[in-house]
Amino acid sequence: MNVIRKTGRRVQRFGIRNSVYIERIVLVLLCLGLCLFHYNVREYRADTVVFKSYLEQYGFLDFLIWRSQTWSGRLILEGALYIILKQPYVVFAVLDGLIILGTVYALRSLLAWKRFETTVFMALLFIFPADGLVEVGIQPGAINYIWALAAAIAALIPIRMLFQDQKVKWYHYAGYGVAALFGCNMEQTAAIVFCFYFLAAVYFFQLRKVKPILFSQMAVSLLSLVFLMTCKGNAARLEQEISSYWHGFGELSVIDKLWNGWFTTVNYFYAARDIPFILFIVVLCVWLWMKYRRVNIFTVCGTIPFLYRAGIWAGKIPDALFGTQIRKWAAGVYYENGDLEAPPQPVYPQIILYTILTLMILVAVCGSFMSARKTLLLVLILSAGLATRLLMGFSPTLLASGTRTFFFMDTALCIGIVWYIREIWDLLISVNFN
Repeated sequence: MNVIRKTGRRVQRFGIRNSVYIERIVLVLLCLGLCLFHYNVREYRADTVVFKSYLEQYGFLDFLIWRSQTWSGRLILEGALYIILKQPYVVFAVLDGLIILGTVYALRSLLAWKRFETTVFMALLFIFPADGLVEVGIQPGAINYIWALAAAIAALIPIRMLFQDQKVKWYHYAGYGVAALFGCNMEQTAAIVFCFYFLAAVYFFQLRKVKPILFSQMAVSLLSLVFLMTCKGNAARLEQEISSYWHGFGELSVIDKLWNGWFTTVNYFYAARDIPFILFIVVLCVWLWMKYRRVNIFTVCGTIPFLYRAGIWAGKIPDALFGTQIRKWAAGVYYENGDLEAPPQPVYPQIILYTILTLMILVAVCGSFMSARKTLLLVLILSAGLATRLLMGFSPTLLASGTRTFFFMDTALCIGIVWYIREIWDLLISVNFN
């Protein structure tokens, strides 16, 4: 035990003395990784090829007018895509890399992270699932998801400023207003920004500390969302997608659409390869046992989903050796004739089991922090990520859009992973090494 304590103290002192250098090393490695990533996905594919053909047919303003009438109200994002595709690929690669790094430090500012959390989050980006963005074409995938999220995170920073009683100046209104305009030019991010500002406005109203920037940012996000939903192109796109992907979609009720979003989401967690979710339940389980050191409702609710997911993952061994079908049994979604573009059908009892396991994780998260404020914040972040995927149930491209629809959910899970690793590290230092 003395050897462990001495080793722990050395690691602690090394980490404290060299935290700046460790962060810089991970930052450099991430930059190199981003260079390799962008080099490997440089080939134009899918939507990128389609958009390149549009450049030859339309001028900039004609393109935006045409898209707003026939496809989408994401005029700012699609305008950015039009400009980017006019440039050499290296311009996009550099900008995308800078925006990804900017997202990391925007999260650091928004969530008051220190070097430890920032370094861990950057390390998680090495295993972040980006295949869904690549398969649609990296330029449209990155601009519609990564760039929109980066701007939306920046647009939320005034909330943190108000919590810390920082003065909001005129240039904050201008800068964060522009970030809100860009970030809220997508339905999911607009809804997230509006909801967080609405909750913040309610909170500060009770404290009689309401500031105008709460309402200006809320107005930008709400107006953006209304425009996106009522744009003529949105209706035209919906009609085209129904005829192409899901002929009976218009007959579904709101409950049906929410249910479709739910069971396809939880099925992905437990029966597909979702690395952020697996890591999240691992660190959650470890942290709960370190915190409580006994059997209670929180450790049980954190352990059972982990054991089930680990069992499904380990099922590939007997599947390969003995021809069992453990992983096939785990699938909670059925597609008629194996057609992945056919309307999904839930498989029972798997979906009921996955729903119960997901609710158990929610209970475990609620008992994972000492601070009610921190617990509430993580629950809100995870709920926002989950809501972005559930909203896909209202789209005929629920499945055709692929795994990129989990992008915001996976980002929320990574934020949770960072916090739990921080808690685990702090407890290890304080309990074992002092």
